[in-house]
Amino acid sequence: MTDERRKRRDVVPGGVLALLGVATVAIIAITIGVVDLLGGAVSTAAPPPPRERSAVEVHDFGLETDAERERREAGQRLRSWGWIDRNTGRIHVPLDVAVELYLNEQERAP
Repeated sequence: MTDERRKRRDVVPGGVLALLGVATVAIIAITIGVVDLLGGAVSTAAPPPPRERSAVEVHDFGLETDAERERREAGQRLRSWGWIDRNTGRIHVPLDVAVELYLNEQERAP
C-alpha cells in the first residue's frame, strides 16, 4: 500500500510545466496592464536637459560664507589698484601688471 501512496504523491512533469506556463502568462498580462495604467508604453526618449538655476538657488538667497567672501575679496584685490600704505607710498597693483613689471626689471638687470 505504501507504493500506491507514493505513486499518487509523485509529481507529474506535465503538471509542473503547465503551472509554469500559466504563471508566465499571468506575469506578462499583469506587466502589460500596469504599463497601460501608467500611461502607455515606456518612453525611451532622452530626459529633458536640466534647467538653468537662478542666482537665488545657487547662492542660498545671497548669503555667502566667510570663506567665500574672503576668496571674492582676495580675487578683487588681485585684479585692482589700491593703497597698502599711503605714508610709505606702497600700493597694490593687478597681478598681471605686477608680473609684467617684474619681468621688465629682470630683462634690464645685468
